[in-house]
Amino acid sequence: MLHAAFILGFTGFFRVGEFTYEEEDRELGGSFWKWFLTKQHISISRDRTHLELMLPASKTDPFRKGIILTIAASQDAGCPVVAMKQLQEIDTHRPPQAPLFCVDRYKQHVFTREYVV
Repeated sequence: MLHAAFILGFTGFFRVGEFTYEEEDRELGGSFWKWFLTKQHISISRDRTHLELMLPASKTDPFRKGIILTIAASQDAGCPVVAMKQLQEIDTHRPPQAPLFCVDRYKQHVFTREYVV
């Protein structure tokens, strides 16, 4: 997820607030998708030559109409289309209205020689 976030943020020239959110932003509930990137805002072309990202809110969009950005595939290690496709393939358990990028709270484990406790 971090790989995809960094690649997309870099290739899209996004400000941090355009592709991230804070935990209290989740309190927006059903209108979260109107302000922040969710899974439904990404569309990858069938031939994987580009992706379209609908940015719902931006500093440069004062009327909050949203803008559609087309980001081309680069066919290298930093390809945003490949990164987003990989993210979509592993992130099938969350609904389309879920944030595009999220951080799960990892449980701390105490490691022993043979077991994870």
